[in-house]
Amino acid sequence: MKLTYSTFLIGIFFIPMISLAQSDSTKAAQFYAIGEKHYAIGNIDSCYYYFEKSRDLFEEVSLEGYGYSLYKIGLLDRNKYGYSEALKKFNEVVQIGYDIAEKKKDYELLMKGLQEVGYAHMISKRYQASNKALKELLDVSEKASQSGLIKATWTYGILIWNYTQTGTFDSAVYYSDKVLATAQILRNDTARSYDIVDAISSAYSGVANYYGRIGHFPNFEKYNIMQYDFLVSEFGKGHRLLMQPLLGLGNLAFINSNHTEALDYYDKALFIANAYKDSTSYRYTMIHDKLRLIYSELEEWDKALYHNEKAMKVYQQFDHLKLELYKSYAVKSNINAIIGNIPEARKYLKLAKEAFSRETDGYFLNATAITLVSALSEMGDIKDAIQLSKKALNIGKGIFPGRSFELSQNYHALATLHMKDGDFDSAYKYLDSARVANTREDSTQIYAQITIDIHALEMSLLERISNQESLDVATAIKSIKDGQAYVNGVKSDLESDLGQVYEPNFFYNNGVVACVSLYNTTSDPRFFNLAFQLTENDRSFDLKRYVRKADMLNSADIPEILENERKKSLNDLISLKYEINSSNDLSPKEELDLREKYAQAKSDYNDLIARLEMEAPRYYQYNYQVNNVSLKELESKLIATNSMMISFYVTDEILFAFGFDGNERTIEKIPWNEDLKSDIIEFKNSLSNPISENYKELSERISNSLLKPTLASMSKKNLIILANDILNYIPFELLIIDSKGSFLLEKYQIRYEYSAETYLKSSPSYGSNMLAMSPQFESDIQKEDVVRSELASLPGAAKEVQELSKIMDAKTIIGPEATESIFKNLAKSYGVLHMATHAIVDDEDPNNTRLIFSLKNDSLEDGYLRAFEIYNLDLKADLVTLSACNTGFGKIKKGEGVMSLSRAFAYAGVPATVVSLWPASDKSTPELMKYFYQNLKDGQTKDVALNNARKEYLATAKGKARHPFYWGGFVLIGDNNPIEEDTNLLVYIIPSVLVVVMILTVYRRKKRAS
Repeated sequence: MKLTYSTFLIGIFFIPMISLAQSDSTKAAQFYAIGEKHYAIGNIDSCYYYFEKSRDLFEEVSLEGYGYSLYKIGLLDRNKYGYSEALKKFNEVVQIGYDIAEKKKDYELLMKGLQEVGYAHMISKRYQASNKALKELLDVSEKASQSGLIKATWTYGILIWNYTQTGTFDSAVYYSDKVLATAQILRNDTARSYDIVDAISSAYSGVANYYGRIGHFPNFEKYNIMQYDFLVSEFGKGHRLLMQPLLGLGNLAFINSNHTEALDYYDKALFIANAYKDSTSYRYTMIHDKLRLIYSELEEWDKALYHNEKAMKVYQQFDHLKLELYKSYAVKSNINAIIGNIPEARKYLKLAKEAFSRETDGYFLNATAITLVSALSEMGDIKDAIQLSKKALNIGKGIFPGRSFELSQNYHALATLHMKDGDFDSAYKYLDSARVANTREDSTQIYAQITIDIHALEMSLLERISNQESLDVATAIKSIKDGQAYVNGVKSDLESDLGQVYEPNFFYNNGVVACVSLYNTTSDPRFFNLAFQLTENDRSFDLKRYVRKADMLNSADIPEILENERKKSLNDLISLKYEINSSNDLSPKEELDLREKYAQAKSDYNDLIARLEMEAPRYYQYNYQVNNVSLKELESKLIATNSMMISFYVTDEILFAFGFDGNERTIEKIPWNEDLKSDIIEFKNSLSNPISENYKELSERISNSLLKPTLASMSKKNLIILANDILNYIPFELLIIDSKGSFLLEKYQIRYEYSAETYLKSSPSYGSNMLAMSPQFESDIQKEDVVRSELASLPGAAKEVQELSKIMDAKTIIGPEATESIFKNLAKSYGVLHMATHAIVDDEDPNNTRLIFSLKNDSLEDGYLRAFEIYNLDLKADLVTLSACNTGFGKIKKGEGVMSLSRAFAYAGVPATVVSLWPASDKSTPELMKYFYQNLKDGQTKDVALNNARKEYLATAKGKARHPFYWGGFVLIGDNNPIEEDTNLLVYIIPSVLVVVMILTVYRRKKRAS
């Protein structure tokens, strides 16, 4: 029988002390066993004492005992001092391990030593040395039965990481295939030890990292979730190994700009680290660094500084983390510069610069220089920033390929600095270099976001030179159109299908600012046209990304077979693309063959997308189609409908108001400052508080800023508003427009659109038959005015639905039978849908915003109709009225506005929705809705019907009931055509048949007579 070291330890406890050597062995084993107990509870100092005692006693009597004791001391050094100190001991362990393996064919200690050596070099980014040790470990593991398979699986995971970090993707793919196969073998072992679990976890982590590095985020998410679920099934939700997948999932949420979700993942990882007293590990610093990044993006600088400090304290303890410490100095300098703490910024700038001048690691120098350049720029030291940025560029040239996104970033930084310095010629020179560095020799872009940033910077440059005599209008227009074509193309490019998240808003913002500036300088209408097109492009982008991210395929719209073909074709294309990009040793013929296969795969993919346009038009429209609005077509429709449009567009510092009435075009630049933003939020809050009178003063101020200049030059009676950003919070109808205190609704018929593109779409009429539902809720909370924001019973809602049945051709469902299942089954058959119920708005995750139906009597659904479920409905309704709380108030996102239930219904095919901007009163809403539907019944357009309903309500309202809270919260979004009455076809068919019969009878009689 093979004698393992654990058997050896047990055995020596029971051997009689016959000789001095045996006595020392027994003492050594006892010290080792006590050390293990202290190690298990984290008593590090005691561990050192006992393992050093066992090492010294074993040195003369047992090479194995000495090696294992030394290994344990190495682990302690690793945790307390870092890998630099521990590596010396692990290297000695490897040598001892080779001696034992040669003499006894026992490979356990050798594998442990090689594992730690490989990991130590990996942490220190010495990937070549790490790979050497790890490949030795693989060779040894082949001789060690199951324990060898465990170590091989773990090793594959680390090798994937190493090769991914160095861009050697073909090797990463090779080991990914190997590790998934061995991990599956280990998972089949029902008696899994900790080492097996650790190895399987490492496998999933390595594969996830590979997919994250190449930007294949769906698979990155898949393997992080696999790792997380596997570990939870083994250990529950508090084990330290869970920190890795939690970090991965947090990173993905951060990339997707879902900061709340990312914070949740990072906080869970931090909780685990603290629970294990793991406050000195590298992973602990990674968590704090990620939290620092999130809070920096959220501009919560105090929290960003706090997490940077927490990481710094760990870096200061370990020599091998000194470069991370110096980078944290640069970060601290930059944050302090941003918040205006210049003395502190300069203090840490000096410390970081000192480290910069003495260190030689190129990657560190390049990364630190970029952060320091940002700090110098924030402090206004542009000349110094330029000089440091040039140093960073020279360092980058020594470590990165000539065509790489890293070098492109260096060039981009220099272009930005020269623009700030007013040296536009140099700015354009470095901008061109950035463009070349980010383009492969086959003219494909290396990294789309860098290209978007380059185009965005070019827009800023155009704005800066817009008033110079040297301006070439034709070149400027070409630059804008080139950027527009590229960024719009990204929306429908296959890269978006990979889950990559691009941020084009910066380009659109800069482009609009540049175009308006150029229009004001040159009066060339092409710049006006381009400015407005860019606002429209930006409005549509977030929705496309939102739909894709949620995988909101309309099941009634896209055939399953076609969707499966699309996924397979896309995966083939992805595989070929990365094979081309990652293979460095292809012969010319092999590379040519691959490119030909890629071209064919791309052609096949494009053919499938063309089929989608024909066979699944709605899916195609929201995922691939990019339209530029025709101003001629827009203005023709405005003239035909006696309408005018104001399209608002928010940038960092300016709010643009584009005005159209078919004859006039205007652009107003409104300062987008904190005072105006504060007024808008306070106005919304005041309107939704029935005892507040502050709304009048705020209304007048906001109106003077937003509307007065544009309305002064236009006189149409129908007003269409395209809101943006926090403007989606407020009903423009309640803005006061004159000294008499008149509301906007008293002069104009008002409705809202998501974009000019949606305004131009014609909407078919599906008739006036109505489905009206009012669920039952158990709570009997009684208030003078129940609002539909609590799960209270809603007696007014039931009354509302009953009244509507007297006006419209309505199927009414009231009480416990008003379930989600019933709604889903019936909704597609009605032209008008009316829900008088509660709603829960999730500002952080619009997908989860939901209408609430009866929570009992439904065995198929949970009673919550969520936005993502609405996206999958196929509706034929003219109008949806959401007579609930805050149905129009969702998460605000630049470019797309409010992501809410109303937007979900629009995607499902409904051209118009009536929604509420604050809690709907259960007392006044039934009365308002009665007037609204009677007006629709009388043939009024939707906007006129809603506006008149408000006036009719006010005609009889008294006292506090006249506060806008009770009548002003509902707005119309979308199409304003009247609801057409259903026509009973029999009324026409029967007379027509009788006429035909009469004609045939007369004809036959005449024929007989002749």
